[in-house]
Amino acid sequence: MRLPSSDDQLKLIEDAAHVLSELPNLVERYAERVLVVGDIHGSPLATRYLGGLFDEHSFDLVVFLGDYVDRGSAQIEAVDLVLTRLVEHPHETVVLRGNHELPHLNRIHGFFRAVVSTYSEDMWHRFNQCFALLSYCLVLNGEGMLVHGGISSGIVHLSDLSAYP
Repeated sequence: MRLPSSDDQLKLIEDAAHVLSELPNLVERYAERVLVVGDIHGSPLATRYLGGLFDEHSFDLVVFLGDYVDRGSAQIEAVDLVLTRLVEHPHETVVLRGNHELPHLNRIHGFFRAVVSTYSEDMWHRFNQCFALLSYCLVLNGEGMLVHGGISSGIVHLSDLSAYP
């Protein structure tokens, strides 16, 4: 997988940030054929597999649960796959925030190194500005709640999520 130029990477981040800025922390969707994707963590195998899966199948909704970066050798490719899907199919894609989309974690677990060695520290900051716009939770079909890894004990009602930054 070839990485985009700095200009193209920045455009993808900005386009994704625009889509994400319109969404609340608690997203609600109704769909029948749903693909739920857990932690990718920059896995080249998972990234290639998901790319093929999108081409082969028709889903009403694809939900990414977070942790797109850190650990694997295809971190930028993995997050680009997610952001591209979001930009191209904004109403059929939900991208949630995982703990590795926080700068203090992705700085020490590999994403910082991957981005700085390919682009720049400024690009890493741009990625994290985009990640800060990610929603925390999806309520699916009014019945199920999807999050990355749980919710804070301080959350009493789902509506409390709207107060989180």
